[in-house]
Amino acid sequence: MELADVPFVPLRNLFVRELGRKAGSFAYLVAGCREQVRRAAGEQVRLTVEPGRCEIEVNGTRVRLAPLEQLLILFLSRRAKHGEPAFGSYKEAAEALDVFRAEQTRAPKDFNDWRHADSLRQPVDEQTIRKVTSSLRDKLRRAGGNALLLAPCLPEKGRCSLEVPGPLIHVMTT
Repeated sequence: MELADVPFVPLRNLFVRELGRKAGSFAYLVAGCREQVRRAAGEQVRLTVEPGRCEIEVNGTRVRLAPLEQLLILFLSRRAKHGEPAFGSYKEAAEALDVFRAEQTRAPKDFNDWRHADSLRQPVDEQTIRKVTSSLRDKLRRAGGNALLLAPCLPEKGRCSLEVPGPLIHVMTT
């Protein structure tokens, strides 16, 4: 690895001249870069979600999920597939996700079905979404390879959505 000196101070003046605006803060620059990485990653993800199974497939890599993880992925996948906007926070998403949870748990009684798991009996709140999202990221990291491309597309502070274009998501029918 080789490091190079970059004259940021003189380059700062180029932003106004070339882009018509100031460079902004370092935090703004980092946020912009993260957004571009997330968008690029999302465009490389092919996601398949099977509502009847606690498992997703990301670019051919299968990842087993816990019931709450499956609930969140299914909820966010359907929203992305239908072009629904992102929630601005986990708190905003919690009520809609809890309604979705209640709908899913009304599935026909089959004790092998993930929708009847004990973990789905409690209402969903923002802390639940935060924990489940973190757990999903860990599973994607462990799965590695192509599955890891989904991690930057998962919800994060200030955005609760799945940042994958709808046409790249396939939700199987049950």
